[in-house]
Amino acid sequence: MRRQVSSAIGAPTTSSRCSRASGGGSEDPATDDNPGITSYLGYGDLRAIYRHGNYLLTAMARGNLRTGKGAAQIALAFPLVREAEARSFPFKGYVQLFTGYGESLLDYNWRQTSIGIGFTLNDWK
Repeated sequence: MRRQVSSAIGAPTTSSRCSRASGGGSEDPATDDNPGITSYLGYGDLRAIYRHGNYLLTAMARGNLRTGKGAAQIALAFPLVREAEARSFPFKGYVQLFTGYGESLLDYNWRQTSIGIGFTLNDWK
């Protein structure tokens, strides 16, 4: 089960998650693909979005206060061309820094720090 509360750009967004929609995480440990995932990801996250002109800055933080494990991410989308040319070339550059647990479900229990660069196909206005 996932609950999410969203708000306008410039205001924080929060979400919470339960480990299993049915049974509240009572899956047999021998067959559980992600044992103890909430120990690493926690039960929710906090997100903030800030737009300034053609730049978009996003931040995310999540964690489990009992285990002290969690993650943080910051990302910046920026124009690749001048504003006058932006309508014919909608792509933007993108830089992301992630540190902590759970960048993907495969390595949810492995702490890592990574940086990514690329471009966006959609502006998410």
